Amino acid sequence: MVMPPIDHECSLKQFVTELAERLEKLERENAQLKKSLYGARSERSKLPRVKTGEPVTPEETKATRRARAEAKLKLQL
Repeated sequence: MVMPPIDHECSLKQFVTELAERLEKLERENAQLKKSLYGARSERSKLPRVKTGEPVTPEETKATRRARAEAKLKLQL
């Protein structure tokens, strides 16, 4: 914040300068908090993940589902 030149003696001069300094300090803190909260984002984070390994076969999928269903039944009993 830029203070305009004061061409007269004012009783509020000290108060206004203190408020201007406080405003600058709070604006800096706010900028730091925003940066830490939101952080820097890169374009790479928006890309889909690359699948590694071999694709799962339908038989493996069925076996996994059966195992999970059996585990779920054991937990309910």
